[in-house]
Amino acid sequence: MYAYCLPFVVIPNALRYFFHHNGILEKNSNNFKISDTSIHAKFNSAVDYMHVNCKRIANINKIRTHLTNIKSTYTKYIIKPQNIIIFIGGFCDTFHHAIFDIFCSFAKYPYDISLDNKHNIPLSACVMYITFDCYSFLESFIPKALNYNLKIFIISHSWGAKNILRLCLRNNFKIEILITLDCVGHFNITHRPSNIRFWENIFIGDYFSSYHRSNIAALIGGAQGSITFADSNISIPYPYHHASTVQMLEKSKSIKNIPREVLRLKV
Repeated sequence: MYAYCLPFVVIPNALRYFFHHNGILEKNSNNFKISDTSIHAKFNSAVDYMHVNCKRIANINKIRTHLTNIKSTYTKYIIKPQNIIIFIGGFCDTFHHAIFDIFCSFAKYPYDISLDNKHNIPLSACVMYITFDCYSFLESFIPKALNYNLKIFIISHSWGAKNILRLCLRNNFKIEILITLDCVGHFNITHRPSNIRFWENIFIGDYFSSYHRSNIAALIGGAQGSITFADSNISIPYPYHHASTVQMLEKSKSIKNIPREVLRLKV
């Protein structure tokens, strides 16, 4: 789907404009690819505007129904955001959308409002998505976001969870809430990064109960399972598997503490 040579970043238009305007994100860079076209393609039609091998999210409402137990509502419109939610996909997320679909469900509500907005004021949820190969991009982006006093919340899966953990182990970035969904990677977690306010790790309890291909891939890739240094470890039972990210988040106890904001550009 998206090229693996560069991380692929998806940011809703209004939020992207805000980042550019305040120097949080470069307008032109050779270090990543950025677009929100894929969101629009998934929201508006069955046509894949990016000519990639993926399905239309006709199940957006289904995903939102699955997440009805997650009590989190959008705040009033704001001009200066205070919080940003970063979704980080796993190695195969560009094909299977285990995290990208959830990101879209978070982003869709203000997008719908903006379509009905009589004054055409751009609105965006304060959310963004990045593929698993995020290390260099986030190493540059996070300090700029923190310097702007943005509070950062991260939901990560599989190899994407590995890369954000590696980044925090090295740089000790201030993260309000970090949710790692079945972290995968051959690396050693030597300590708890002290600037992560709360770290919730959700993992598959028994990979051998289901020979789902995602479980096999996770085992080969170095599934971390329960992580000693996390503040909370939650095990997910059979029949769920490594790609069951919606069910993992349904079990999350910290996601209800992640604020959702809608950015309104000043006009």
